[in-house]
Amino acid sequence: MSKGRIELKVGLFVIVTLGLAAVMILKFSETGLGFRDTIAVTLHAKNAGTVVRESPVLMSGVKVGYVEDINLKESEGAVVVALTVHLYAEHANLVLDQNSTFNIKSSGFLGDQYIGVHPRPGPAVRAQLDQQGWLPCEAPFDIEEAGQKAMSQLEEVGHAVRAFRQIAENINTNLLSPETLDNMNSTIANFRASSDRLKVLLDENGTLIAGLNRSVDGMAEFSATAKDVAADVRLMLADYNGTIADSLANVRRGSAEFAASTAQIREAIRTNAPTVSASIGDFQKVSAQLRGSAEKFDKLIDANGPEVTKALANISAFTKKLDATTDELRATFTDNRDDITKIVKDMAAAT
Repeated sequence: MSKGRIELKVGLFVIVTLGLAAVMILKFSETGLGFRDTIAVTLHAKNAGTVVRESPVLMSGVKVGYVEDINLKESEGAVVVALTVHLYAEHANLVLDQNSTFNIKSSGFLGDQYIGVHPRPGPAVRAQLDQQGWLPCEAPFDIEEAGQKAMSQLEEVGHAVRAFRQIAENINTNLLSPETLDNMNSTIANFRASSDRLKVLLDENGTLIAGLNRSVDGMAEFSATAKDVAADVRLMLADYNGTIADSLANVRRGSAEFAASTAQIREAIRTNAPTVSASIGDFQKVSAQLRGSAEKFDKLIDANGPEVTKALANISAFTKKLDATTDELRATFTDNRDDITKIVKDMAAAT
């Protein structure tokens, strides 16, 4: 075999090997070496974790893009991490046309971190991206921070346990001391004695209640008797109904006769006017005499002032007694108003 043929075969082998290597690189490359159409999206996160350039962007386990760049950026007065993500064109619509959320996750417990996409029903995030130019991304779970919080909570639990132990010791020392237990026993004994006295009092009240029941029974009997009396009154009114009607007729006749007498008196006054005038003159004379008698009576009162004062005092005392009697009668009427009203109604109904 000539030297030229060997060199040709070696050259062909190298070319084929390089071609296969290029195909494998294109096949397994994270970025596609720029041969795939992508759409750039900026994500803002508080912490990028261990995400690096060319870290994958996965949606439901399928790679839909990769991380192109990671930088710090100021947003709304705070420093955030700006991650430039390239989404493959064939998957971009699936990501941006849904209410997708982005967060940084880990492969396994301590594996490499990547950006996860979670599509959800709702308004598309494309409008938010067009409006503000970026989308939010949740920071990764920080194990160290979680451990520190757990340690702080454990310390707080330890303080609470120590405080509870101190409270238990105080209860054993103060609340459950022998003196306190003796006081509790004395209190229980006093309560038992009070219960016995209350039982005796209830027994006495039972006797009183029995007496009240008898009084109520007596009142019921009195009410029944009153009903019988009312019935008798109704019967009596029924018996004398004709007599009462005759009396009313007599009253009407008497009223008519009185009116006629009044008319006759007026006619007599008109006829005997001169005589009446003379009588009026005589009456004036009598009035003058009475006035003189009154002046004499005033002088007599002045002369006998103490006796008159005593008489007036007696009259005042009698008036007070009369007022008291009137009040008692009024109170009696008020207490028995229902019975009296009922009797009057019964009488009215009977007539």
